[in-house]
Amino acid sequence: MNLPPRETRAHLDTTVARFRRAMQDADFDALDGLFAEDVRFNSPRAAKPVQGVRAISMVLWSAMSNFKLLRYVGHVGPSAGGADRRAAETHVLLFDAVGVRGAKLNGVDIIELDRAGRICALTVMLRPLDSIAAVRRLGAGR
Repeated sequence: MNLPPRETRAHLDTTVARFRRAMQDADFDALDGLFAEDVRFNSPRAAKPVQGVRAISMVLWSAMSNFKLLRYVGHVGPSAGGADRRAAETHVLLFDAVGVRGAKLNGVDIIELDRAGRICALTVMLRPLDSIAAVRRLGAGR
């Protein structure tokens, strides 16, 4: 595994920890500064990725508004590189969530970080299928 130097990894791990806390606490303001300007978001709701920090901010605000509980239950990583060519490393966060209407779901956030420690790509995967349909109806991921 060809990971960045230890001092860089500490900065990258801080980004992931801040993202995790912000999402669990539904603290939208805590996400400020975590994303690269041209961040790419792959949503379970849309076939095409959402591009740019402004667009992803709206998506994450919607997600925070539509879940009454989000709890991270695991962290896999880091691994070197990622699907995005800019990624220095990738982390996978496993979560359980409950929607505002009681739908229960499990998912993963695949977080790709650039060398500056910013999130350059975020992919969210959800299960089960009926919960994904509920998320789509609520508008999360637009």
